[in-house]
Amino acid sequence: QAEPRAPRFDASSRRHGVARRMPTRLFCKILSQNDLVAVILEGLDYLRRLAGRRSFLWRAARTIAEHPHPISEEDRAQLERLPGLAGEPRRIVEEILATGSAAEYERRLAG
Repeated sequence: QAEPRAPRFDASSRRHGVARRMPTRLFCKILSQNDLVAVILEGLDYLRRLAGRRSFLWRAARTIAEHPHPISEEDRAQLERLPGLAGEPRRIVEEILATGSAAEYERRLAG
């Protein structure tokens, strides 16, 4: 569930045109692959919670951030074996690896 102040911040940010999270274009070229994936997953988890949805993407973000090796082509087959990366989180991670972002993250930022 979102933090108690999150609904007020969300409403205020919409009213004043303040970003709720940083757009991917501001950080995509300066982060390592794992950090990029973790930041987008954490941001998407936060935005889902702001919208009142349950989200467990923070688990996948933590797993990726703590993974000792880059999540590369060789690692993708093993993603589902890592904690928090089965099903939907794995699909989102694969989308980020393929495109540098996640469509849902970008939609929620714009919305």
